[in-house]
Amino acid sequence: MLRFVLCAVCVFLGACAAMPEQRILEASIDGGKIECRMGDAVVVSLKVNAHSGCVWRVSADNCRSVALESRELKDEDGDSAGGSSESPTREVFVFRCVNAGTTNIVFSYSKPAGTRPVESANFTIVVK
Repeated sequence: MLRFVLCAVCVFLGACAAMPEQRILEASIDGGKIECRMGDAVVVSLKVNAHSGCVWRVSADNCRSVALESRELKDEDGDSAGGSSESPTREVFVFRCVNAGTTNIVFSYSKPAGTRPVESANFTIVVK
């Protein structure tokens, strides 16, 4: 029995050692190039105006290296705006780096009818 427990502990510790370090990288609206490692999270926080009727659209050219993990509206304090009485002021996107490669992500802020974007941002994420 002791041998089984020791084997289980060794397997668990080996699995933990193989996991990548979890880093969260903040991206600014200015866009640009972000270099990261597999397992990292890239957080993009963009301003929204709930009264404008505009929404953020996201497109990416290589979805094999980066995956959209979550997308959430936040209020001024950074709390989830789902149950808040205040209008959301930010939309927060979390991308997980899942494979080596380069992904170009384009954000455009416009009305749902597909008019010209009021604002846009481009990011290049390089996963090593």
